[in-house]
Amino acid sequence: MFLQVNGKQILAGGDYQAVCPDSPRDGSGGRGGGLRGDIAPDGSFTIRNSPQSTIQVEISGHVPTEGATAWSGQYTLAGDLSRKCPAYRQINSFTATLFAPLNGTFSGTLAMQYFESPPPAYTGPLTSQAKFSIIVTQGAVVAQRLNTGDIHFHFPLTGTIRVKGSSCFSHGSADPLTYGTHASGPSPYSTLQGDVVTLRFAMNDESQLNLHAVFADPGESALVVTDARVVGGECDKQSFHGTLDVDHR
Repeated sequence: MFLQVNGKQILAGGDYQAVCPDSPRDGSGGRGGGLRGDIAPDGSFTIRNSPQSTIQVEISGHVPTEGATAWSGQYTLAGDLSRKCPAYRQINSFTATLFAPLNGTFSGTLAMQYFESPPPAYTGPLTSQAKFSIIVTQGAVVAQRLNTGDIHFHFPLTGTIRVKGSSCFSHGSADPLTYGTHASGPSPYSTLQGDVVTLRFAMNDESQLNLHAVFADPGESALVVTDARVVGGECDKQSFHGTLDVDHR
């Protein structure tokens, strides 16, 4: 799970799961679940997820001293998981370390396959490999007021991509300023949230390549591409996955 701090507001998001100790088949959790809260005048903070969630998540702590690179505190998971586990509760400590800005070049070979039927006119292979090179630059934090009145903030990403081995496209670019905004929330494209990278590339065959990845480690030595899906064009519905290592050249 990641923490993002902007002024007095704290957001958190990520995956969590609780499993009943006496009945491992019983449990509850969430993927990409969001928590939010504010920093009190004394520097303490507590953030929680929605009270309607089956498993309640709470993270609390205190703002570290100026110049510190880690946040620490404790988390609590609690809820009525099942008949055999009606009062689940887990409390433990955490330490959150600072990520460096995501600026660099990542290269490697990704495997392609179809999870859905290809377009009727497609005659190419159903599995293959292609070489990818991505240059990513992280922008300054952006705050946006939602219809609910809440302030959402994220880090926009811009980037370029080059591909060798695809019969449909060879290059593209990602720039959040080219996307339309929606009143209900910020654009989900080309943003960084914690260690979760989302990039939407406009490719030279007029298709889109929607790439989702996570850092391989806190040092950002590689991006693990969980899915890079093609939308539109002759290669519509192709899906790429694999690892792109940081290029030190």
